[in-house]
Amino acid sequence: MPGPSTILARGASARFVKVNCAAIPSGLLESELFGHEKGAFTGAINQKIGRFELADRGTLFLDEVGDLPLDLQPKLLRVLQEQEFERLGSNRTQRVDVRVVAATHQDLAKLVSERAFRSDLYYASTFSPFKYPRFANARRMFPLLVRYFVQIFSRRLNKDVQYIPADVMDALTHYSWPGKRPANSKTSSSAPCCYLPAKSFAFRSRN
Repeated sequence: MPGPSTILARGASARFVKVNCAAIPSGLLESELFGHEKGAFTGAINQKIGRFELADRGTLFLDEVGDLPLDLQPKLLRVLQEQEFERLGSNRTQRVDVRVVAATHQDLAKLVSERAFRSDLYYASTFSPFKYPRFANARRMFPLLVRYFVQIFSRRLNKDVQYIPADVMDALTHYSWPGKRPANSKTSSSAPCCYLPAKSFAFRSRN
């Protein structure tokens, strides 16, 4: 049986489960990932199936894995290496076949040196790392990204945007963009709202 870190292609119907490790309180993250049994802790009134079980024979996306608490990292390492775990409050071992994809905005190598991230987990989870530049450093991608988001939101808003004026594209390209994709996405989504009879739109920054 292929392990969690395999790059074997899954079928189009395979499950894709995602979880943001930074968005869930550390005290609840173990239950969210691995599940729990009824009565495992105060408030556990029902059995809960964790994200790893939900993603069995599919893909689990761990966003912001760099925020994973240290005390939970050994359990994640075990799943990656042994393909097994126990739910909270249970001694029954669960086995899964999950492809794990992880992302983080943090420098994991630096976290390892600071003892904030386990070195064995780091080496077990970075067999094929992919780094992408800050959004502001990838300006050659801007025209493609802007057109992509404009098309998406134009369809959602039932607008017909035929072209993007050169001065608008220039303003977007030279903006500092302190964030990443979400800011660009929100800007592009608001642009079709400024719909003009000439089937164009304009973006103007407010002073």
